[in-house]
Amino acid sequence: MKTESLHDIVPISDYAHYYKSNIPSKDLLLVFCALNTPEGKFLGSNIFPEDSRNILFLNSKADWYLNGIPGLGASTQETVAAIRSLIATEIGDLGTMVTFGGSMGGYGALLYGALLNATYSISFGAETFLSILGGISRPHVNNRKYNLKKIIANSKTQVRAFYGELFIPDILCALNISTLPNVKVQTIKNKDHALPAYFHRKYNLRNVVNSYFRGNDFCVDSEDAGSILNYPELIKFCFAANCCAIKKRVKPLLKITEITRKLLTSCHDKTVRSSVQYTLALCHEKTGDNRRAADHAAQANINAAHASTLNLYARCLHRVNDATFQTFAEKAVDAHVPGIFHDPVDSYRLLFNQYFQAKDYERAREIASKAVDAMPRVPSPFNWLIQIYNETDDHDNALETAKAAVAAHKSNATFYLHLGNIHFKRKEFREAESAFKRVIALAPKTCSAYAQLSHIYTIRNDATMAIRYITEAIHCDSTQVSYYIHLGNIHWSECNMEGAEAAYHKAITLDTHTPGPYIRLSQIFAQRNELEQAVAFARKAITANAHSAYCHNNLGNLLLALGDIDGAEAAQRRAISLDPENAEYRIKLSQVHVHRALGTAREGIALKNDFAPYYFYLEKLLQITSKSDEAAAARELARKFTG
Repeated sequence: MKTESLHDIVPISDYAHYYKSNIPSKDLLLVFCALNTPEGKFLGSNIFPEDSRNILFLNSKADWYLNGIPGLGASTQETVAAIRSLIATEIGDLGTMVTFGGSMGGYGALLYGALLNATYSISFGAETFLSILGGISRPHVNNRKYNLKKIIANSKTQVRAFYGELFIPDILCALNISTLPNVKVQTIKNKDHALPAYFHRKYNLRNVVNSYFRGNDFCVDSEDAGSILNYPELIKFCFAANCCAIKKRVKPLLKITEITRKLLTSCHDKTVRSSVQYTLALCHEKTGDNRRAADHAAQANINAAHASTLNLYARCLHRVNDATFQTFAEKAVDAHVPGIFHDPVDSYRLLFNQYFQAKDYERAREIASKAVDAMPRVPSPFNWLIQIYNETDDHDNALETAKAAVAAHKSNATFYLHLGNIHFKRKEFREAESAFKRVIALAPKTCSAYAQLSHIYTIRNDATMAIRYITEAIHCDSTQVSYYIHLGNIHWSECNMEGAEAAYHKAITLDTHTPGPYIRLSQIFAQRNELEQAVAFARKAITANAHSAYCHNNLGNLLLALGDIDGAEAAQRRAISLDPENAEYRIKLSQVHVHRALGTAREGIALKNDFAPYYFYLEKLLQITSKSDEAAAARELARKFTG
């Protein structure tokens, strides 16, 4: 059944949409979005409207709903008043009100649920201490005095809070409200911060919410129900260890972890032990002690070998050069359940790099494809796949992968850059141009996009636009030698030798080991007939790359023009030795021989001015060198001396 058939959608603002039920209902569901939900978008808008009750979808900037909700009010008080006014106008006598949200949305659900005296507030991973060290809110808000616990305690709302046992800051937040009479907290084994995705996959969030509208508590399966809140001392010491790790206080960390290990001896719950060991492993990893981190991760795996602990164990083993990391990385990938807060990206990456470096491209592709399927919202697996296809020159699959990456990550400039580069390789310049311009719109400092656009306009013989874009690239990054070489080449093609010379000199100041600018400068000076300067730059090109046949050929041509026959011959022979299959270099050597023979003929004529065979010889040599006027004169002299 389509959403429109059940609700009339009333947009209040980009941060608030009211779905009014077309079937008379007194119930109201308030859905609070998590962090980084774009304006005009609302999490759960494709889940909850299947039920015929009124729904208010709410979003917030990264302020944890403390400054109201745009369109409803500039403070919590104003927003609460606006929601009450909406209820009075649109619903009248309110039936059951339920607030719902995860992470930042979970905080909003608890805060506004309590302020509105909702029937139930359902939250997942909600921080009850704002700005808690290691928490999700800390980088965004700084309001440690806001007493959510007191607000909840003074309300009539029944709070139902769910927390993953693998995120210790969350567990401390759970412990904070667990003793309140109107609160029930349920921890979930082997799960991290972002629980809604897991709950929806296993239980369907609509079913969870509906149970509360029916007045029933939702009960998770026994295999999910955790018991870490029965060990408050462990939780507090784990949190203290986490704080020490974040602040890089190694000595207190070692002391605290030692106390925590002793407390563990009295804990008989295997999954709780796993959570604690996992936390200690993370703590040691943060301080760079990967050996200790690996030891704790190993203990965590003994009790509960799930994706997060396996992933942590694999990367710690890799950092201490333990070859068994591959075994545990493969186990982490196999145990991965999509939707966990910390997906095992590290394990996928370790395996991908292992196979890619071994040139086992088929296995590397399998791992990358599996990662894309398991974690479509994570960008890096798409990059790995594109890397594989580029390495194997499979441009068709590279293009399809880039298109899929762009579809999944519409605001990711890197994928548009990949798309543009692939179209460029396929000589699909119109499509490449469109992709590169999209890159610039998303990330204006992406210098390579400007450079590639310059190449496209160079191919189209539009020097004005080509210069404009390569100049923009240089403004973004003035250290790229290739940009100045390209700028010089454009000026060269336009016969602007002054501009070309300046660009090539700038390239040389940045990198003295690239031969191209030296060669171009040698050719510029040769055009000016400044052959000594031209030869000097040609020799610098060889110093930059002594194994370049072209550099030696260029020097040979200049030495020949300068009249250094021996030097020209040596340079051309070196070019041939470096590139024996190049016919041009052998032709150039033949020209050297012709000029040597010209010298011999002229020497003979100097010794015996009236000897006709020398003039016939000279005529043939001059014909070879295309000096027709001189050849004709030599022929006339030869006829004169033969009578």
